[in-house]
Amino acid sequence: MSVFYKLTQNKIANSKSNGKWFAHAARIGNMSWKQLCRHVATHGSVYTEDVCVGVGMKLLDCILEKLGEGYTVKFGEMGTFYLELHSEGTDSVSEFNAAKHITDCYLRFSPNKSKRDDINLKSSGLMQRYAFADINTKIAGDAYEKKKEEEAEQDDVEP
Repeated sequence: MSVFYKLTQNKIANSKSNGKWFAHAARIGNMSWKQLCRHVATHGSVYTEDVCVGVGMKLLDCILEKLGEGYTVKFGEMGTFYLELHSEGTDSVSEFNAAKHITDCYLRFSPNKSKRDDINLKSSGLMQRYAFADINTKIAGDAYEKKKEEEAEQDDVEP
């Protein structure tokens, strides 16, 4: 696994860190659901892309169903999905009208704490396992260019 980063300089005049350079995660693009399912199918699986898409869609439907029933949904070792509501306040319980006062519903995800600690702590060995220290900012740019080239090749091949 590689983690790409880019360096940015703090330019906030009154900051103690003014002028210092910091690493930030670099993203080279987005991956669609179908692209992810296609990728899963390439990992030595007996399941084809369409089976991966079908299972994924059924899993998504079931997660949303259980959230709607009031459950939190633990997604393996990654973390937990849950719903969060935003609402306007009322002076009394009897005044509250869900249709009027609930203003939004959000799907939230909380990463598993043990995995989050693995990512956050250098002492976990993750830095060494994935050779983060060997990655430089040029790699992020190169990966972005490579992704663009691959997309252009796919556009030429697909009908």
